Amino acid sequence: DLTGDLEGVSGTAPDLTGKCYDAYFWLAPGCRTQPSTCLIWFTGGNGWGMFELLLKATAYNMPVATAVASSFANYGLGPN
Repeated sequence: DLTGDLEGVSGTAPDLTGKCYDAYFWLAPGCRTQPSTCLIWFTGGNGWGMFELLLKATAYNMPVATAVASSFANYGLGPN
């Protein structure tokens, strides 16, 4: 428990995963109460950079919604 954000995870240690609030996006505490204020951060592969971003978004109260594409083809179809 590096951040104390127990509302943002599902499962029990050591098998914790980010909790997706709308089945797609993990919402940082900085915008969880008002999702329309979140900035989208979209990544691919196995979640490149996701761990670091989740830590920073929580520690610095950044309004970020993150998602990982289900495939490389779908990553190319995502927002740009």
